[in-house]
Order: sequence, then C-alpha cells, then structure tokens
Amino acid sequence: LQDAGYEHYEVSSYAKVGSRCTHNQVYWNGRQGWYGFGMSATSFTGHGRRLARPRKMRDYEAYVEAMLPFKGETMTCANATKLSSETRADALLERLMLGLRKRDGVDLMHLQEDFGAAVLVEIITAVCASWPEELVEMDDKRLTLSDPDGMLVSTELISTLLARVSSLHIP
Repeated sequence: LQDAGYEHYEVSSYAKVGSRCTHNQVYWNGRQGWYGFGMSATSFTGHGRRLARPRKMRDYEAYVEAMLPFKGETMTCANATKLSSETRADALLERLMLGLRKRDGVDLMHLQEDFGAAVLVEIITAVCASWPEELVEMDDKRLTLSDPDGMLVSTELISTLLARVSSLHIP
C-alpha cells in the first residue's frame, strides 16, 4: 500500500497522504474532549472526566426521562448522571495504548506536562530495557513503533510496557 501512496498512520489504518480519518484522531490523541450522544455513548471532557450513558434500553429511557427537567438548560458535566473521574493511572494507560497505535506515536512533551517527569523517565527506562531497538523509534519529542515491524507486534510491546511501568498499576 505504501508503494501506492498510502501511509500507515495507525495499526489498522492506511490512507492517502493528507487524507487520514480525522474523526478517530480525536480519540487516539487523548487530550481533546468529545461528546457522544445516545444509548451507550461516552463523552470525555479532556480533563480526565468521562460520562457514560446507559447501555440497556430501559435504563436509557429512564436516563432520558430524568433529563426532562433540564429542558432548555445546557447539559453539563455538573448536571449529568453517571459521571466519574478517571484515575491518573487510567488516563496514562489510555494515552499510551491509544498513542502507540498511531504512527505519530506518543508526544513525550505532552506526556511530561500531563503526568510529570518521573513518569516519563519510568516509561523511557522500560522501553529501553524491554523493547528491541528495531521495533521502536524514539527521540526527545516522540515515542513511536516502527513501521511495519513494531506495529505488527504492537499488542505485545504495549503489554510489556504496561507490565513494567509501575505508574500504570492502580493501587
């Protein structure tokens, strides 16, 4: 596909250069919020807060009925139900798992801003100790999996990283 002008921009996605699916980028990048509507939909505020709507029809109907008093008001996280805060470990796990699926990888500067220098050092140490050099590309800005070799074994590499980074272990 690459010889035909397609870029391998995510583990399971190819596109013509400049034609990536922008919809999925919002989820994979992990710093921008999104709103989901309807049964089983989730929303993410971009500040570590997630709203999940009911998955079963009867529960969803009750959820909608409970919202009727808000008619004419702006729906916010403050008046939504089933709001929960992700733990720091959950947010880091999601950032790494989704970021490493992309050819652009994980932005190390954003990772340090959001989780601290100690977490960044822990991740870099784990990568250097456990991932073969030919499967990873890393500089002072990004951590990515090589294409195609690293991307072909991404699940194994990400699992190894998750096992070795203590900041990902929820107390």
